[in-house]
Amino acid sequence: MFINIFLANKFYILEKRKDLNEVYRNIKNLDLEYLISNIDEIENNTSTKIVYAKDNGNINELNDEIIDKLYKKKLRLNKFWITEEVLHTLNNSSVNKIYYQEIVKYSFYTKIFKNDNYVFVIGVTLSNIGEIISIVNKFIVLLTLISIIINWIMVRINSHKIIKPLKNMTKLSDDIASLNFRTENINTKDEIEELSKSINNMSKNLEKAHKEINTQNQKLKELLRNVAHEIKTPLSIIKVHTQGIEDGLDDGSYIDIIFDEINKVDSLIENLLLWFKVSQDVKQNSKIDLHKFILKILEKYKLIFRENEIEIKIDFLESENYFVFMDEEDLKIIIENLITNGIKYTDNGKIEIYLSKDDGKIIFKIINGSKTKINLDKIFTPFYVEEESRNKNFSGTGLGLSIVKEILDKYDFNFKINCEDNNFEFYIEFLECKKMDKCHIHVT
Repeated sequence: MFINIFLANKFYILEKRKDLNEVYRNIKNLDLEYLISNIDEIENNTSTKIVYAKDNGNINELNDEIIDKLYKKKLRLNKFWITEEVLHTLNNSSVNKIYYQEIVKYSFYTKIFKNDNYVFVIGVTLSNIGEIISIVNKFIVLLTLISIIINWIMVRINSHKIIKPLKNMTKLSDDIASLNFRTENINTKDEIEELSKSINNMSKNLEKAHKEINTQNQKLKELLRNVAHEIKTPLSIIKVHTQGIEDGLDDGSYIDIIFDEINKVDSLIENLLLWFKVSQDVKQNSKIDLHKFILKILEKYKLIFRENEIEIKIDFLESENYFVFMDEEDLKIIIENLITNGIKYTDNGKIEIYLSKDDGKIIFKIINGSKTKINLDKIFTPFYVEEESRNKNFSGTGLGLSIVKEILDKYDFNFKINCEDNNFEFYIEFLECKKMDKCHIHVT
Protein backbone atom coordinates (compact mmCIF):
# COMPACT_ATOMS: atom_id res chain seq x y z
CA MET A 1 0.00 0.00 0.00
CA PHE A 2 2.95 2.37 0.66
CA ILE A 3 4.13 1.73 -2.89
CA ASN A 4 0.61 2.43 -4.07
CA ILE A 5 0.59 5.80 -2.24
CA PHE A 6 4.02 6.76 -3.57
CA LEU A 7 3.35 5.86 -7.18
CA ALA A 8 -0.14 7.37 -7.21
CA ASN A 9 1.18 10.66 -5.78
CA LYS A 10 3.95 10.86 -8.38
CA PHE A 11 1.52 10.07 -11.17
CA TYR A 12 -0.92 12.71 -9.90
CA ILE A 13 1.76 15.44 -9.87
CA LEU A 14 2.98 14.37 -13.32
CA GLU A 15 -0.51 14.72 -14.78
CA LYS A 16 -0.94 18.20 -13.23
CA ARG A 17 2.44 19.22 -14.58
CA LYS A 18 1.34 18.21 -18.08
CA ASP A 19 -1.77 20.35 -17.68
CA LEU A 20 0.27 23.40 -16.56
CA ASN A 21 2.79 22.98 -19.37
CA GLU A 22 -0.03 22.76 -21.89
CA VAL A 23 -1.54 26.05 -20.61
CA TYR A 24 1.91 27.65 -20.63
CA ARG A 25 2.58 26.65 -24.25
CA ASN A 26 -0.75 28.16 -25.29
CA ILE A 27 -0.30 31.55 -23.61
CA LYS A 28 3.44 32.23 -23.44
CA ASN A 29 3.58 33.93 -26.84
CA LEU A 30 0.32 35.89 -26.52
CA ASP A 31 0.32 39.67 -26.63
CA LEU A 32 0.63 41.02 -23.08
CA GLU A 33 -2.49 43.19 -23.23
CA TYR A 34 -4.51 40.39 -24.83
CA LEU A 35 -3.29 37.92 -22.21
CA ILE A 36 -4.15 40.18 -19.30
CA SER A 37 -7.60 40.99 -20.67
CA ASN A 38 -8.45 37.31 -21.25
CA ILE A 39 -7.15 35.79 -18.01
CA ASP A 40 -10.65 34.99 -16.68
CA GLU A 41 -11.62 33.15 -19.85
CA ILE A 42 -8.34 31.18 -19.88
CA GLU A 43 -8.85 30.23 -16.23
CA ASN A 44 -12.37 28.92 -16.92
CA ASN A 45 -11.20 26.88 -19.89
CA THR A 46 -8.19 25.33 -18.17
CA SER A 47 -9.33 25.05 -14.51
CA THR A 48 -6.27 26.97 -13.39
CA LYS A 49 -5.58 30.22 -11.48
CA ILE A 50 -3.50 32.87 -13.24
CA VAL A 51 -2.12 36.00 -11.53
CA TYR A 52 0.57 38.48 -12.50
CA ALA A 53 2.60 41.39 -11.08
CA LYS A 54 5.09 43.88 -12.54
CA ASP A 55 8.70 43.32 -11.65
CA ASN A 56 9.84 46.76 -10.43
CA GLY A 57 12.99 45.44 -8.78
CA ASN A 58 11.41 45.04 -5.31
CA ILE A 59 10.92 41.34 -4.69
CA ASN A 60 8.84 41.92 -1.55
CA GLU A 61 6.32 44.10 -3.37
CA LEU A 62 6.20 41.54 -6.19
CA ASN A 63 5.39 38.69 -3.80
CA ASP A 64 2.88 40.71 -1.81
CA GLU A 65 0.98 41.69 -4.97
CA ILE A 66 0.87 38.06 -6.23
CA ILE A 67 -0.23 36.71 -2.82
CA ASP A 68 -2.92 39.37 -2.61
CA LYS A 69 -4.28 38.51 -6.07
CA LEU A 70 -4.27 34.81 -5.19
CA TYR A 71 -6.15 35.62 -1.98
CA LYS A 72 -8.78 37.50 -4.02
CA LYS A 73 -9.16 34.30 -6.05
CA LYS A 74 -9.82 32.44 -2.77
CA LEU A 75 -6.40 30.83 -2.54
CA ARG A 76 -5.11 31.39 0.98
CA LEU A 77 -1.50 30.38 0.94
CA ASN A 78 0.55 30.27 4.10
CA LYS A 79 3.62 29.35 2.09
CA PHE A 80 4.41 31.13 -1.16
CA TRP A 81 7.48 33.09 -2.16
CA ILE A 82 9.33 33.86 -5.38
CA THR A 83 13.00 34.04 -4.59
CA GLU A 84 15.77 36.05 -6.22
CA GLU A 85 17.12 32.88 -7.72
CA VAL A 86 13.75 32.12 -9.35
CA LEU A 87 13.54 35.64 -10.74
CA HIS A 88 17.00 35.27 -12.20
CA THR A 89 15.99 31.98 -13.86
CA LEU A 90 12.85 33.55 -15.33
CA ASN A 91 14.99 35.69 -17.56
CA ASN A 92 15.85 32.59 -19.56
CA SER A 93 13.07 30.01 -18.94
CA SER A 94 9.99 29.14 -16.95
CA VAL A 95 10.05 27.55 -13.48
CA ASN A 96 7.86 24.80 -12.02
CA LYS A 97 7.47 24.92 -8.27
CA ILE A 98 5.27 23.25 -5.64
CA TYR A 99 4.34 25.09 -2.47
CA TYR A 100 3.18 22.70 0.27
CA GLN A 101 0.46 24.19 2.48
CA GLU A 102 0.72 22.24 5.73
CA ILE A 103 -2.16 23.94 7.54
CA VAL A 104 -4.81 23.60 4.83
CA LYS A 105 -3.45 20.22 3.76
CA TYR A 106 -3.10 20.83 0.07
CA SER A 107 -0.31 22.01 -2.26
CA PHE A 108 -0.12 24.76 -4.83
CA TYR A 109 1.60 23.65 -8.02
CA THR A 110 2.79 26.58 -10.16
CA LYS A 111 4.29 27.40 -13.50
CA ILE A 112 6.10 30.79 -13.28
CA PHE A 113 7.24 32.72 -16.34
CA LYS A 114 7.91 36.26 -17.54
CA ASN A 115 6.17 38.18 -20.31
CA ASP A 116 7.90 41.50 -20.93
CA ASN A 117 8.42 42.93 -17.43
CA TYR A 118 5.55 41.04 -15.83
CA VAL A 119 5.83 37.87 -13.76
CA PHE A 120 2.95 35.44 -14.39
CA VAL A 121 1.97 32.55 -12.10
CA ILE A 122 -0.19 29.69 -13.44
CA GLY A 123 -1.29 27.45 -10.59
CA VAL A 124 -3.47 24.53 -9.64
CA THR A 125 -4.23 23.16 -6.23
CA LEU A 126 -3.12 19.61 -5.42
CA SER A 127 -5.20 17.63 -3.00
CA ASN A 128 -3.43 15.56 -0.38
CA ILE A 129 -3.47 12.46 -2.62
CA GLY A 130 -1.56 10.41 -0.09
CA GLU A 131 -4.27 10.82 2.52
CA ILE A 132 -7.00 10.07 -0.03
CA ILE A 133 -5.20 6.95 -1.22
CA SER A 134 -4.64 5.87 2.38
CA ILE A 135 -8.39 6.11 2.99
CA VAL A 136 -9.08 4.27 -0.28
CA ASN A 137 -6.58 1.57 0.69
CA LYS A 138 -8.28 1.13 4.03
CA PHE A 139 -11.59 0.82 2.22
CA ILE A 140 -10.07 -1.71 -0.21
CA VAL A 141 -8.71 -3.75 2.71
CA LEU A 142 -12.12 -3.67 4.39
CA LEU A 143 -13.85 -4.53 1.12
CA THR A 144 -11.38 -7.37 0.54
CA LEU A 145 -12.03 -8.78 4.01
CA ILE A 146 -15.78 -8.55 3.47
CA SER A 147 -15.39 -10.21 0.05
CA ILE A 148 -13.30 -13.01 1.56
CA ILE A 149 -15.94 -13.61 4.25
CA ILE A 150 -18.79 -13.52 1.72
CA ASN A 151 -16.89 -15.81 -0.66
CA TRP A 152 -16.14 -18.21 2.19
CA ILE A 153 -19.83 -18.28 3.15
CA MET A 154 -20.85 -18.78 -0.51
CA VAL A 155 -18.27 -21.54 -0.95
CA ARG A 156 -19.61 -23.28 2.16
CA ILE A 157 -23.20 -22.94 0.93
CA ASN A 158 -22.37 -24.08 -2.61
CA SER A 159 -20.18 -26.89 -1.31
CA HIS A 160 -23.03 -28.08 0.88
CA LYS A 161 -25.40 -27.70 -2.07
CA ILE A 162 -23.12 -29.86 -4.24
CA ILE A 163 -21.73 -32.30 -1.68
CA LYS A 164 -25.07 -33.21 -0.06
CA PRO A 165 -26.71 -34.32 -3.35
CA LEU A 166 -23.53 -36.21 -4.27
CA LYS A 167 -23.59 -37.98 -0.91
CA ASN A 168 -27.27 -38.82 -1.44
CA MET A 169 -26.51 -40.20 -4.91
CA THR A 170 -23.61 -42.23 -3.51
CA LYS A 171 -25.93 -43.75 -0.91
CA LEU A 172 -28.53 -44.32 -3.65
CA SER A 173 -25.94 -46.16 -5.77
CA ASP A 174 -24.99 -48.31 -2.79
CA ASP A 175 -28.66 -49.13 -2.18
CA ILE A 176 -29.17 -50.04 -5.85
CA ALA A 177 -26.07 -52.27 -5.67
CA SER A 178 -27.73 -53.95 -2.65
CA LEU A 179 -30.91 -54.49 -4.77
CA ASN A 180 -32.78 -51.78 -2.87
CA PHE A 181 -34.24 -50.13 -5.96
CA ARG A 182 -35.35 -46.71 -4.75
CA THR A 183 -35.14 -43.15 -6.10
CA GLU A 184 -33.74 -39.89 -4.75
CA ASN A 185 -35.52 -36.54 -5.27
CA ILE A 186 -32.79 -33.95 -6.00
CA ASN A 187 -33.73 -30.44 -7.17
CA THR A 188 -30.55 -28.48 -7.93
CA LYS A 189 -31.54 -27.22 -11.40
CA ASP A 190 -28.18 -28.22 -12.84
CA GLU A 191 -26.20 -31.18 -14.15
CA ILE A 192 -26.40 -32.90 -10.74
CA GLU A 193 -30.20 -32.99 -11.01
CA GLU A 194 -29.90 -34.43 -14.54
CA LEU A 195 -27.51 -37.08 -13.22
CA SER A 196 -29.90 -37.95 -10.39
CA LYS A 197 -32.75 -38.35 -12.91
CA SER A 198 -30.59 -40.74 -14.93
CA ILE A 199 -29.76 -42.77 -11.81
CA ASN A 200 -33.46 -42.80 -10.81
CA ASN A 201 -34.42 -44.08 -14.26
CA MET A 202 -31.68 -46.68 -14.03
CA SER A 203 -33.00 -47.76 -10.63
CA LYS A 204 -36.56 -48.07 -11.99
CA ASN A 205 -35.39 -50.04 -15.03
CA LEU A 206 -33.22 -52.31 -12.89
CA GLU A 207 -36.12 -52.88 -10.50
CA LYS A 208 -38.36 -53.77 -13.43
CA ALA A 209 -35.71 -56.08 -14.91
CA HIS A 210 -35.10 -57.65 -11.48
CA LYS A 211 -38.82 -58.33 -11.03
CA GLU A 212 -39.01 -59.79 -14.53
CA ILE A 213 -36.03 -62.03 -13.83
CA ASN A 214 -37.60 -63.18 -10.56
CA THR A 215 -40.89 -63.79 -12.35
CA GLN A 216 -39.12 -65.75 -15.08
CA ASN A 217 -37.17 -67.72 -12.47
CA GLN A 218 -40.42 -68.52 -10.69
CA LYS A 219 -41.98 -69.58 -13.97
CA LEU A 220 -38.94 -71.70 -14.74
CA LYS A 221 -39.18 -73.40 -11.35
CA GLU A 222 -42.88 -74.03 -11.95
CA LEU A 223 -42.10 -75.32 -15.43
CA LEU A 224 -39.43 -77.69 -14.16
CA ARG A 225 -41.80 -78.91 -11.45
CA ASN A 226 -44.52 -79.52 -14.04
CA VAL A 227 -42.09 -81.17 -16.45
CA ALA A 228 -40.89 -83.47 -13.67
CA HIS A 229 -44.47 -84.31 -12.81
CA GLU A 230 -45.45 -84.90 -16.46
CA ILE A 231 -42.45 -87.15 -17.05
CA LYS A 232 -42.71 -88.98 -13.73
CA THR A 233 -46.18 -90.41 -14.46
CA PRO A 234 -45.36 -92.10 -17.82
CA LEU A 235 -42.00 -93.27 -16.45
CA SER A 236 -43.78 -94.87 -13.48
CA ILE A 237 -46.23 -96.58 -15.84
CA ILE A 238 -43.35 -97.78 -18.04
CA LYS A 239 -41.50 -99.05 -14.98
CA VAL A 240 -44.54 -100.95 -13.66
CA HIS A 241 -45.33 -102.59 -17.01
CA THR A 242 -41.68 -103.44 -17.66
CA GLN A 243 -41.57 -105.18 -14.29
CA GLY A 244 -44.84 -106.94 -15.20
CA ILE A 245 -43.25 -108.27 -18.41
CA GLU A 246 -40.27 -109.55 -16.41
CA ASP A 247 -42.64 -111.26 -13.96
CA GLY A 248 -44.60 -112.87 -16.81
CA LEU A 249 -47.79 -110.88 -16.15
CA ASP A 250 -48.04 -109.42 -19.67
CA ASP A 251 -51.48 -110.05 -21.14
CA GLY A 252 -50.24 -108.90 -24.57
CA SER A 253 -51.01 -105.16 -24.04
CA TYR A 254 -47.99 -104.09 -21.92
CA ILE A 255 -45.74 -103.28 -24.88
CA ASP A 256 -48.43 -101.09 -26.44
CA ILE A 257 -48.91 -99.23 -23.14
CA ILE A 258 -45.13 -98.73 -22.78
CA PHE A 259 -44.91 -97.30 -26.33
CA ASP A 260 -47.87 -95.00 -25.65
CA GLU A 261 -46.15 -93.58 -22.59
CA ILE A 262 -42.84 -93.23 -24.45
CA ASN A 263 -44.69 -91.30 -27.16
CA LYS A 264 -46.15 -88.99 -24.48
CA VAL A 265 -42.68 -88.23 -23.12
CA ASP A 266 -41.36 -87.73 -26.65
CA SER A 267 -44.24 -85.36 -27.46
CA LEU A 268 -43.63 -83.46 -24.23
CA ILE A 269 -39.94 -82.97 -25.05
CA GLU A 270 -40.73 -81.89 -28.63
CA ASN A 271 -43.22 -79.29 -27.37
CA LEU A 272 -40.75 -77.97 -24.79
CA LEU A 273 -38.09 -77.62 -27.48
CA LEU A 274 -40.62 -75.87 -29.71
CA TRP A 275 -41.57 -73.49 -26.91
CA PHE A 276 -37.95 -72.47 -26.36
CA LYS A 277 -37.36 -72.30 -30.12
CA VAL A 278 -40.15 -69.81 -30.89
CA SER A 279 -38.78 -67.32 -28.33
CA GLN A 280 -35.20 -67.45 -29.57
CA ASP A 281 -35.24 -68.02 -33.33
CA VAL A 282 -34.37 -65.22 -35.76
CA LYS A 283 -37.45 -64.97 -37.92
CA GLN A 284 -37.68 -64.85 -41.72
CA ASN A 285 -40.83 -62.81 -42.28
CA SER A 286 -42.69 -62.98 -45.57
CA LYS A 287 -46.04 -61.98 -47.05
CA ILE A 288 -48.55 -64.82 -46.57
CA ASP A 289 -52.12 -65.23 -47.82
CA LEU A 290 -53.79 -66.19 -44.53
CA HIS A 291 -56.88 -67.68 -46.20
CA LYS A 292 -54.90 -70.03 -48.48
CA PHE A 293 -52.57 -70.87 -45.62
CA ILE A 294 -55.47 -71.97 -43.40
CA LEU A 295 -57.02 -74.06 -46.21
CA LYS A 296 -53.68 -75.84 -46.69
CA ILE A 297 -53.50 -76.76 -43.00
CA LEU A 298 -57.15 -77.86 -42.91
CA GLU A 299 -56.40 -80.22 -45.81
CA LYS A 300 -53.75 -81.92 -43.68
CA TYR A 301 -56.32 -82.55 -40.91
CA LYS A 302 -59.06 -83.81 -43.26
CA LEU A 303 -58.82 -87.44 -42.11
CA ILE A 304 -58.78 -86.46 -38.43
CA PHE A 305 -61.94 -84.37 -38.92
CA ARG A 306 -63.59 -87.34 -40.65
CA GLU A 307 -62.57 -89.84 -37.95
CA ASN A 308 -63.87 -87.56 -35.22
CA GLU A 309 -66.99 -86.56 -37.17
CA ILE A 310 -66.11 -82.87 -36.97
CA GLU A 311 -67.61 -80.38 -39.42
CA ILE A 312 -65.36 -77.45 -40.49
CA LYS A 313 -66.78 -74.12 -41.59
CA ILE A 314 -64.64 -71.24 -42.87
CA ASP A 315 -66.29 -67.87 -43.51
CA PHE A 316 -64.56 -65.13 -45.58
CA LEU A 317 -65.10 -62.80 -48.57
CA GLU A 318 -63.70 -64.31 -51.76
CA SER A 319 -63.17 -60.82 -53.24
CA GLU A 320 -60.75 -59.88 -50.43
CA ASN A 321 -57.05 -60.61 -49.95
CA TYR A 322 -55.93 -61.58 -46.46
CA PHE A 323 -52.19 -60.94 -46.52
CA VAL A 324 -50.15 -60.96 -43.31
CA PHE A 325 -46.42 -60.41 -42.87
CA MET A 326 -44.72 -62.80 -40.46
CA ASP A 327 -42.63 -65.95 -40.16
CA GLU A 328 -44.37 -68.88 -41.87
CA GLU A 329 -43.36 -71.37 -39.17
CA ASP A 330 -44.79 -69.11 -36.44
CA LEU A 331 -48.08 -68.77 -38.30
CA LYS A 332 -48.22 -72.56 -38.79
CA ILE A 333 -47.72 -73.15 -35.05
CA ILE A 334 -50.53 -70.70 -34.18
CA ILE A 335 -53.10 -72.11 -36.62
CA GLU A 336 -52.29 -75.80 -35.99
CA ASN A 337 -52.43 -75.40 -32.20
CA LEU A 338 -55.79 -73.61 -32.35
CA ILE A 339 -57.21 -76.26 -34.70
CA THR A 340 -55.97 -79.19 -32.56
CA ASN A 341 -57.28 -77.37 -29.48
CA GLY A 342 -60.69 -77.16 -31.18
CA ILE A 343 -60.55 -80.88 -32.02
CA LYS A 344 -59.79 -81.75 -28.38
CA TYR A 345 -62.57 -79.75 -26.80
CA THR A 346 -65.44 -79.53 -29.31
CA ASP A 347 -68.51 -81.36 -28.08
CA ASN A 348 -70.94 -80.40 -30.83
CA GLY A 349 -68.84 -81.67 -33.75
CA LYS A 350 -68.28 -78.17 -35.23
CA ILE A 351 -65.30 -75.86 -35.69
CA GLU A 352 -65.93 -72.43 -37.26
CA ILE A 353 -63.22 -70.13 -38.67
CA TYR A 354 -63.93 -66.51 -39.63
CA LEU A 355 -61.76 -64.02 -41.54
CA SER A 356 -62.58 -60.31 -41.86
CA LYS A 357 -60.91 -56.90 -42.15
CA ASP A 358 -61.12 -53.88 -39.89
CA ASP A 359 -59.03 -50.69 -40.16
CA GLY A 360 -55.76 -52.21 -41.38
CA LYS A 361 -56.19 -55.40 -39.38
CA ILE A 362 -57.18 -58.92 -40.37
CA ILE A 363 -59.50 -60.45 -37.79
CA PHE A 364 -59.14 -64.20 -37.27
CA LYS A 365 -61.66 -66.10 -35.11
CA ILE A 366 -61.89 -69.81 -34.44
CA ILE A 367 -64.96 -71.07 -32.53
CA ASN A 368 -65.87 -74.53 -31.29
CA GLY A 369 -68.88 -75.58 -29.25
CA SER A 370 -67.83 -76.57 -25.74
CA LYS A 371 -69.73 -77.05 -22.50
CA THR A 372 -66.45 -77.45 -20.63
CA LYS A 373 -65.94 -74.90 -17.86
CA ILE A 374 -62.60 -73.35 -18.78
CA ASN A 375 -60.52 -71.45 -16.24
CA LEU A 376 -59.39 -68.43 -18.30
CA ASP A 377 -56.84 -67.46 -15.64
CA LYS A 378 -54.97 -70.71 -16.20
CA ILE A 379 -55.56 -71.42 -19.86
CA PHE A 380 -52.12 -70.14 -20.93
CA THR A 381 -50.36 -71.86 -18.03
CA PRO A 382 -47.96 -74.59 -19.24
CA PHE A 383 -49.32 -78.14 -18.75
CA TYR A 384 -52.80 -76.88 -17.87
CA VAL A 385 -55.35 -79.24 -19.44
CA GLU A 386 -59.15 -79.22 -19.04
CA GLU A 387 -60.11 -82.87 -18.63
CA GLU A 388 -63.89 -82.56 -18.80
CA SER A 389 -65.40 -83.39 -22.22
CA ARG A 390 -61.91 -83.82 -23.67
CA ASN A 391 -61.29 -85.88 -26.83
CA LYS A 392 -59.27 -88.74 -25.40
CA ASN A 393 -58.15 -89.81 -28.87
CA PHE A 394 -56.38 -86.50 -29.51
CA SER A 395 -54.38 -85.79 -26.38
CA GLY A 396 -51.62 -83.26 -25.76
CA THR A 397 -49.21 -81.83 -23.23
CA GLY A 398 -50.97 -78.61 -22.29
CA LEU A 399 -48.23 -76.48 -23.89
CA GLY A 400 -50.06 -75.56 -27.11
CA LEU A 401 -51.78 -72.34 -26.00
CA SER A 402 -48.69 -71.29 -24.03
CA ILE A 403 -46.67 -71.48 -27.25
CA VAL A 404 -49.38 -69.57 -29.16
CA LYS A 405 -49.35 -66.78 -26.55
CA GLU A 406 -45.53 -66.63 -26.70
CA ILE A 407 -45.64 -66.04 -30.48
CA LEU A 408 -48.50 -63.50 -30.38
CA ASP A 409 -46.77 -61.52 -27.63
CA LYS A 410 -43.57 -61.53 -29.68
CA TYR A 411 -45.38 -59.93 -32.65
CA ASP A 412 -47.36 -57.65 -30.35
CA PHE A 413 -50.66 -58.87 -31.86
CA ASN A 414 -53.87 -58.27 -29.93
CA PHE A 415 -55.74 -61.44 -28.98
CA LYS A 416 -58.41 -62.58 -26.55
CA ILE A 417 -60.51 -65.58 -25.53
CA ASN A 418 -64.27 -65.65 -25.02
CA CYS A 419 -66.20 -68.47 -23.36
CA GLU A 420 -69.94 -67.92 -23.45
CA ASP A 421 -73.12 -69.60 -24.73
CA ASN A 422 -71.34 -72.97 -24.72
CA ASN A 423 -68.79 -71.66 -27.25
CA PHE A 424 -65.04 -71.32 -26.99
CA GLU A 425 -63.71 -68.46 -29.19
CA PHE A 426 -60.08 -67.50 -29.85
CA TYR A 427 -59.74 -64.02 -31.42
CA ILE A 428 -56.56 -62.60 -33.06
CA GLU A 429 -55.87 -59.26 -34.77
CA PHE A 430 -53.17 -59.74 -37.45
CA LEU A 431 -51.68 -56.65 -39.11
CA GLU A 432 -52.76 -56.48 -42.73
CA CYS A 433 -50.06 -56.45 -45.39
CA LYS A 434 -51.57 -55.07 -48.60
CA LYS A 435 -50.64 -56.63 -51.91
CA MET A 436 -48.24 -53.89 -53.09
CA ASP A 437 -46.91 -52.95 -49.66
CA LYS A 438 -43.37 -53.44 -48.47
CA CYS A 439 -44.50 -54.80 -45.13
CA HIS A 440 -42.57 -54.44 -41.91
CA ILE A 441 -43.42 -55.65 -38.46
CA HIS A 442 -41.63 -55.27 -35.16
CA VAL A 443 -40.76 -58.58 -33.52
CA THR A 444 -39.48 -58.46 -29.94
